[in-house]
Amino acid sequence: MPVGVIVALGREAHTLGLKHAAIGEVVNVDGALVCVSGMGAECAEAAAEKLIKNGANALLSWGCAGGLLDGLSDGDL
Repeated sequence: MPVGVIVALGREAHTLGLKHAAIGEVVNVDGALVCVSGMGAECAEAAAEKLIKNGANALLSWGCAGGLLDGLSDGDL
């Protein structure tokens, strides 16, 4: 069973190799299920439910806020 990864923002998902995904879409990335949720607890909950329905048996929340400012790259701290 795959791990489900909840990512709030598409730009954060880029660090996982996911370049294009619509909010709420569940995508298989190297055996893990990834869902870009949008911001907030309600969005994260909806993404978690979608991941579980798609077979995830564990959930992980991923984010990297340091790369969100103009002039910084993904992964910058």
